[in-house]
Amino acid sequence: FLFELAYGRSAYSAREFRIFVEKHRPDFDSDPILMARIQTMRRMMQAVNVSAAQLVWGDINYKKRNFFWIIFRHGWFYLFISFPIETLGTIVWVLPAKFCERLAKKSTSDRDVRATMKIAHGMWFFPLWAFLMSSIFTYFLGNYLPHINKVVIWIAFLILTPTFLALSLIVQESVNFFPGFLRLAKLRFFFPRGWYELMKEWREISDGVMQKIKVSNEQETKS
Repeated sequence: FLFELAYGRSAYSAREFRIFVEKHRPDFDSDPILMARIQTMRRMMQAVNVSAAQLVWGDINYKKRNFFWIIFRHGWFYLFISFPIETLGTIVWVLPAKFCERLAKKSTSDRDVRATMKIAHGMWFFPLWAFLMSSIFTYFLGNYLPHINKVVIWIAFLILTPTFLALSLIVQESVNFFPGFLRLAKLRFFFPRGWYELMKEWREISDGVMQKIKVSNEQETKS
């Protein structure tokens, strides 16, 4: 969370991010004041339900473009494409995702290993869930499409079910920052002081972290 907050974006890959965090984590674990500020910042962002990437995206677009142009340009995409995909993906996959998350928490207390354990549990449970959901869809839809063979319907949904998940994740993680922008806009218009404190705290932490990493890298290069 600390490094995503500092960069305002996720790493290019999970492996790259893990290497980067493990390299610089000792520099920050030993700073209790910074850790306390990070926890406060995390709670502030959870309160307004925005991620670090959404925070930066909203801040940049506030500076460069008119608010109503953002609504016009990105709002239709969210309303007609992103939101339906996210909703469908959540409806179909929220239960197995929560189930695998709970199994991962029971499997290990190491936070860095939990993501791997969720993948491990998902490798057997997600195909089982896709099989189950395809059977349910086929059972109900087969009554409305009696002229289509149920095997064809079942195979079609067996392909579409994981496609819902993939598209939903792509939209949520890589494409759609608009919901976060709306939450920040609401905060800025109706609670301007809260918005100011949030942005001020983020910039101070981000600048401080990046400066500390820069100094650390320069010292490492000299040595």
